[in-house]
Amino acid sequence: MLAQTKADEFALGHVLVCRNWGDALAIRDPSKNLALLPRPPKRWFALTEILDSEFRSVSMVFGEGDDPLLIGAELDHVLQLRSEDALSFFEDVMGLSQEFLKVTGGQNIGIKLEKISTDNCSAFHVDYVPMRLITTYLGQGTEWLHDEDVNRAGLGKQRNDLVMQPLAEIQRVPAQTIAILKGERFPGGSGRALVHRSPSVKSKRDERLLLRMDAIEE
Repeated sequence: MLAQTKADEFALGHVLVCRNWGDALAIRDPSKNLALLPRPPKRWFALTEILDSEFRSVSMVFGEGDDPLLIGAELDHVLQLRSEDALSFFEDVMGLSQEFLKVTGGQNIGIKLEKISTDNCSAFHVDYVPMRLITTYLGQGTEWLHDEDVNRAGLGKQRNDLVMQPLAEIQRVPAQTIAILKGERFPGGSGRALVHRSPSVKSKRDERLLLRMDAIEE
């Protein structure tokens, strides 16, 4: 069973629903492993142009003191977009990078924009990073499980039936909602990382445009 996560749900327990980026700082609380920052989807023509192109991915590192315009310049160099709203899209990525860096409390983050066209991450898993930001610009959002619906002993075996408890309900992050996930490398968070997966990709119509940012361990 799959449920679309709503903005007014899951404000208790291990999930934090944020009204602003200031609220997202509470993801550092040991009892939390997911922060959701809902926002209405924006229709950038640039997104469709990217998904329809031969683009696969672009990665970069952004650090404290770096000029965020360098992110936009790299995206512009790699993507070579013609859409008039491309700059607005770049500005969104730049803004998310600056805010996520503050949330991590670190000095550097890794940024990756990628087209997801395979089922490589369709098994429920945890991330071996301190913290990760995910937002799906186009396509179905990331799927995740409540902690009480997880059998952690089943992780790593590539079998979702071993991870999901009976009657578990799969949750889905809405498109363009910001999700901040704790990983196994978060200080003191081993064994408490959020369990999640990518939606299945069965055809080209299931492809997704995903932005991922990782806190880099110092």
